[in-house]
Amino acid sequence: ATHLLVGSFTVVGETMRLDGRLLTVTTAEVLTAEQVSGEKALFFELEQKLVQKVIDALGVKPAPKERAALQRVHTADFQAFRKFSDGIAAFDDGRLEEAMTALNQAAAIDAEFKLATLTLAEYERLAAQVRAKANAAGRVEDEMARLEKNKAIAAEAGIMRKLWPIVDSKGGSPEAKVQRVAATC
Repeated sequence: ATHLLVGSFTVVGETMRLDGRLLTVTTAEVLTAEQVSGEKALFFELEQKLVQKVIDALGVKPAPKERAALQRVHTADFQAFRKFSDGIAAFDDGRLEEAMTALNQAAAIDAEFKLATLTLAEYERLAAQVRAKANAAGRVEDEMARLEKNKAIAAEAGIMRKLWPIVDSKGGSPEAKVQRVAATC
């Protein structure tokens, strides 16, 4: 990547402000900085206005298919978007369970929020893989413990094999049997 678009939003009451800056990756030079303000409920319209300002500032002319993709709204519900964003942030921080909870909440708030649903499905797939690997690691640890126990038993059996001829040579008297049991213990 040669450029990076960064931004932030601020909400005061029902008013929202979106700020965006386009930076060059190598020098962090700001190529353009734009902002838009309006009603919080119109978040995605504000987002599209900001995107259009950045595109216009760069002199880019998107093709019709690109323009349609830019205008697609994933959800009209700000709370659903907020939960989606919380889920992405939690995933980036390595908090997978929290990420899935937030994405579930986003999908529950707006059942038509396909991006939240698709992202949740992907996180669930990743979680299943992580759990499967953890279970496999647990089974390997259990098997290693079993093998170590078997190794210890085999070592004890080896000692018994060495001691048995010594204690068995005392004969078959009851006293010899007691000595043999004592020696093996």
